[in-house]
Amino acid sequence: MTHLTGRFSEAVEYARAAHGDQVRKGSAIPYLYHLLAVSSLVLEYGGTEDQAIAGLLHDVLEDCGEEHEPQIREQFGEPVIAIVKDCTDGTAKSKAAATTPQEKKANWWARKLEYVRHLEEEPDTSLLVSGCDKLHNARAIIGDLENPAVGISVFDRFTGGREGTLRYYESIKRILVARQMPMALVFESIVTRMHELADASDRLPLSHGVYYLKVYDNFHYMDEDEVYWRGPFFSGDTALAEAMAIVDGSLGAAGGGQNSLDEYKRFGDDPMIVGSPAIDFSAWTYARHRCGVAE
Repeated sequence: MTHLTGRFSEAVEYARAAHGDQVRKGSAIPYLYHLLAVSSLVLEYGGTEDQAIAGLLHDVLEDCGEEHEPQIREQFGEPVIAIVKDCTDGTAKSKAAATTPQEKKANWWARKLEYVRHLEEEPDTSLLVSGCDKLHNARAIIGDLENPAVGISVFDRFTGGREGTLRYYESIKRILVARQMPMALVFESIVTRMHELADASDRLPLSHGVYYLKVYDNFHYMDEDEVYWRGPFFSGDTALAEAMAIVDGSLGAAGGGQNSLDEYKRFGDDPMIVGSPAIDFSAWTYARHRCGVAE
């Protein structure tokens, strides 16, 4: 049996204070409800006190700010903050950087694909907490899908929409089953029910035939702080056409030749195609071709 000490009570208060007046998406329920539920599931599935505390704090960095990291490390220890960081899917700052609907959707797909890749390598101590977090979220979606007043419109709340949300949970299910996590069978049945209620016959993972563009705002500098996203694109041809269009737009009406290519190298946008299966595309090679400059 897991013995809970005063540290657990301190974590409850830390989570309450950090999340403040935040509420669950699409409701007026205090966000603390979700954190308590995740922590309870962690204990139900055999987690330690450190894991239960991480369940309470798993969204602090993501929703309240990275400045909480040193305080959580100092107050609750390295094992707890390691789990919290593993559970973190982006930060409030990175999400806020996407402002248009197109950017937000592309940012969502990019973050979720990266998070799923991370889950595949996550240690069991962290994956237990992540699995409990997603289990509680999936149950909430089922509740709304079964509610006639909400139904399929529940997916309108999520940036990934119906398609992205179903693929996301299918991807997580596959990881939990493959890793034989204690909540895997329950999670699998819930994801199956989610697809049934959403009238979705295909069970596709998030990465299947999906592409997005990571575009550096300046070809020359390749600055990670000056990146924007385009997508998702549900075919390689569409992603390739958009990448070429971005290069074309940077070249503009300047004509061809070495001068245009040099101008592109200094100031042009540099799109990279990310997705599976991989697409061989070099913005620089395409720009050279467009400008008629030989290798």
